Amino acid sequence: MSKNEEKIVAFIGPPGAGKGTQASQLKSKKGYSVIIAGDILRAEAEKKTDFGIKLNNTMSSGKLVSDDIVIEIIGKAIDRNGGSSSVTIIDGFPRTIAQAQGLDEILSEKGMGLNKVFYFEVSDKTAVERNSNRRYCPLCKKVYNLRTDKPAKDGICGVCGARLVIREDDKPEVIMDRLKVYQEQTAPLLDYYRERGILTKVNGEKGKSELMKDLEYELND
Repeated sequence: MSKNEEKIVAFIGPPGAGKGTQASQLKSKKGYSVIIAGDILRAEAEKKTDFGIKLNNTMSSGKLVSDDIVIEIIGKAIDRNGGSSSVTIIDGFPRTIAQAQGLDEILSEKGMGLNKVFYFEVSDKTAVERNSNRRYCPLCKKVYNLRTDKPAKDGICGVCGARLVIREDDKPEVIMDRLKVYQEQTAPLLDYYRERGILTKVNGEKGKSELMKDLEYELND
């Protein structure tokens, strides 16, 4: 498949809006490629290099990683991923206008462009509830939710048997800071993409299967 035939879409929205869940399900069901910005950054943070430690401290406090760093990391991921499927989903990026402009430049250099941007809309209450109930396996990286996707054995990963943890950036006090940062820096992206005619708003409050149907309809449009 040539890169010009590949559809590039982005999932944006506040933490806990369901972006990652839907991206993963679309990958499994449709074979789409998925670039998850948060996972890539966390993998870098876990390397325990000077850069990784600095990155971890930034993310744990609920702040955004600098635009230049994220743009470079995502650009490399797009290079590795290009042309591997009919649709590539970029989950959790861009988060600022500068990042959006950086993504435009990266894709333009490859003769490509962003086809659609899906904005997952949820209330602050839903975002806090979902994030605070999320548990993460530090070994196999599987993510659970204590309300909607509980492990069979309390506190234990059903895949590898490791003890589940709550990430620092999923703690309620950090989530509120993340939502504040989102409103200040990410919300302006809506106007940016709306003016280009590629923004599609989806209701992140819906159930997983219902929201999946909405996304499949839009992606097959």
